[in-house]
Amino acid sequence: MHFTADYTETAELKDGLKVRLRLLTPEDKPLLAAGFAKLSAESRYARFLGAKTALEEHELTYLTEIDQHDHFALGAILEDPPVGLGIARFIRLPDGTSAEAAIVVSDEVQGRGLGRLLLLRLCAAAAERGIERFR
Repeated sequence: MHFTADYTETAELKDGLKVRLRLLTPEDKPLLAAGFAKLSAESRYARFLGAKTALEEHELTYLTEIDQHDHFALGAILEDPPVGLGIARFIRLPDGTSAEAAIVVSDEVQGRGLGRLLLLRLCAAAAERGIERFR
């Protein structure tokens, strides 16, 4: 399996920006909260389908304390200092072979290819875990 706990990948976006991809961990709560705070109201609405101004502690726990099998998430960060740029995740549905997927990309890097990159890696990780389709 390629997308394991030690997975890390350096990727270059269309404009040459280098980002590091890795799986989310519980230690990412502050990074996730900071990234969410920087999202525009439009981006928050597009991701959460409602007006949301902050992530509550229980939501941060739900989004970061995951098994990486049925609930999988990987993120893209800048290294120094660490800045979250995007997250792609899926949650397996009860049928076992389909999942709901979601991707969010920080406003400052939208249109630079990060969403596409995250989607491609999410699809590969899903296939490794027996997911045949996203819903």
